[in-house]
Amino acid sequence: DISPELIDRGIAVTDTLQAILPSILAVDVDDEEVTADKLKKLFRLSQHAIEYLLKTQGKLMEERDSRLYELEKKKIQMRKLIGDVMQNSNAVDIYNCSSCNKKFLTEEFLSDHKRRRH
Repeated sequence: DISPELIDRGIAVTDTLQAILPSILAVDVDDEEVTADKLKKLFRLSQHAIEYLLKTQGKLMEERDSRLYELEKKKIQMRKLIGDVMQNSNAVDIYNCSSCNKKFLTEEFLSDHKRRRH
């Protein structure tokens, strides 16, 4: 009952394509009731579904890349701040990891690190 023409025009594309995916996969092309017209329609709907999935994948990858870039910027800022704290921490006790020589401001951070990493 789905009209490929409506999808061509962009009407209810997302909901429709998500809803018809199981139906597309369940079609038995050897069934006598499946006519050439139905196969053409199925093929067009399948094309739309693939295009939709590829477009969605592209958007998700762009978002992931953007978030990874932001994360890297935050990591650099965090390392700089930690370095500043370590340099200016004459009165503060610093706890070193005996396995990897990382430095921590509290024993709790050090024990959490050892539990996770070593």
